[in-house]
Parts: sequence; C-alpha cells; structure tokens
Amino acid sequence: MTDSYLRSLGFAPTTRAPRGSQAFIHAWRYQFDHAAVDGSHLFIEHPLGVDMCRMSLLEAPLTAQDVFASVGLHDRLALEAAMK
Repeated sequence: MTDSYLRSLGFAPTTRAPRGSQAFIHAWRYQFDHAAVDGSHLFIEHPLGVDMCRMSLLEAPLTAQDVFASVGLHDRLALEAAMK
C-alpha cells in the first residue's frame, strides 16, 4: 500500500507526516473520508512489525473483535473487497 493509492480510494492520514516519508513503510493509520449512513467511520492501519493491514470502525482497535478485516499489506484486491 502506498500513500497515493490509499488517497485514491478516499482515505486520508490521521497523523501529519510528509508524503513519501520513510515512516510510512513502518506504521500508519488512515481514515476513510466519508462517514457511513449510520455516522460511523472506517479506519485502516498497518501496525509496526505486522505484515497486514487492519480495518476497523475504531481508530485504534485493541482487540481482535474490533477488527472486521485483515488483509495482506500489498493485497489491493482484498482491501477493495473489504471496503464494500
């Protein structure tokens, strides 16, 4: 996943980091630009040392039950399917 790819899907970073920053390859968190009909927000994050992206309705999911999808770090098709 890259910053430009996530932005093209409608995500925006939740923290300010320079584009192309080396920190992006280590850990990041993005929020989908649009809220769902019920007002909830979608977050995607890549935690340090984990080769997966986690999708959740919580900005910082702490338990497995808070994560509704985990996809491979470079699996764009799985990410797009999980967003539907």
